[in-house]
Amino acid sequence: MSRSETVVLLALGLAACTSVAQLTVEQGTGPDPVLPPFKKEVVPTVNVAKATGWPAGRTPIPAEEPG
Repeated sequence: MSRSETVVLLALGLAACTSVAQLTVEQGTGPDPVLPPFKKEVVPTVNVAKATGWPAGRTPIPAEEPG
């Protein structure tokens, strides 16, 4: 692959990564949120959150059993 082909592929890849929100937070929350239009992509965007554990000495507190 030539250098110019590599540069073009990198530019296209970076251009595909840019995204701007189309809706406000208020429009996308609540009991009847407005959903953005479906956007079909060749490679789907996946934003994986970084996994973090509980702080030392702390654990979740379960709810009391009903009844």
